[in-house]
Amino acid sequence: SKGQAYLAPRQLLKNGFKPHHEDRSVASIYFDTYDLRSLRDNVDGNPHRDKLRVRYYNNNVTKARIETKHKRAEIGYKTVFELPEMLSNEKELIVATQRWSSLHVFETMKPTARILYYRKYFIKGNCRATIDYDVYSQKISNNSCYTSTMTNYSVIEFKYNRSFDNDFRTFRYFNDIALRNTKCSKYSNCMMN
Repeated sequence: SKGQAYLAPRQLLKNGFKPHHEDRSVASIYFDTYDLRSLRDNVDGNPHRDKLRVRYYNNNVTKARIETKHKRAEIGYKTVFELPEMLSNEKELIVATQRWSSLHVFETMKPTARILYYRKYFIKGNCRATIDYDVYSQKISNNSCYTSTMTNYSVIEFKYNRSFDNDFRTFRYFNDIALRNTKCSKYSNCMMN
């Protein structure tokens, strides 16, 4: 909930986390096949799936990069690709990403969602935490954007080495604000609501 998200930084600091990066706004445009295979794989729980997006920070489209998010059973990771050209707006970004996907993914991908939020970063040892505030989601269809019904929520995410998984799951970082582990895909939230 919003209240939990706003209490979370204090809890992280209380548990030994430190701020890691400057806070920044995040904009992502997700791409999918025409039959929405990435969405279906996520909803169906396919343990072997990939998702394509282009992302930029603080409204700076000129530094956008393409990211593929990979899920292999319980392990998630991403691969980052720099765009080969300087772009100045989202329309150019979409065209460049589609061109990139046809060359590297060997499939035509279309833009399907645009997701914006404000992110805070924390770190403790090898464990990183991010808090995403005021997630705003839009579905993209036929070059038009439509606000998703699943919008204006927050997400706290922990990223760590797999070897730390048992310790992480038994340590209660958030006893005071009653959080529980859940699966969350901003892309699926946008497209399913």
